[in-house]
Amino acid sequence: MEKELNALDINLITGDKVNIPASGGGPGDWDGSFGMQSSMKSVGLESGKKIEADFVFVSVGNSPNTSLVEKLDKGAISGGLIAVDEYLRVSRSCTLTRIGAEQCIRSLPPLRRLR
Repeated sequence: MEKELNALDINLITGDKVNIPASGGGPGDWDGSFGMQSSMKSVGLESGKKIEADFVFVSVGNSPNTSLVEKLDKGAISGGLIAVDEYLRVSRSCTLTRIGAEQCIRSLPPLRRLR
């Protein structure tokens, strides 16, 4: 995966953490706010490295909101997550695909790409 990200000019940093500032730093430094920044900001890492960012988001400690799917079809939830196939389609049980006279429509297996 790292090779594919590098090909897209995306630098993957692992084994490091962002220093969330207690108060705003100098001009151009990240002030700890999340979301779209007013301009490119310098974000400090625990390793001492600095990275430039115009959007900052939290990607750790979030829980997915699966309540809507779970209300429609408990069978589409697996381990607290929405189950998907290799094409990122929701893996639905019969409940979610009911139609007409309580008849279930079963999905055909996904088509494979020719290589």
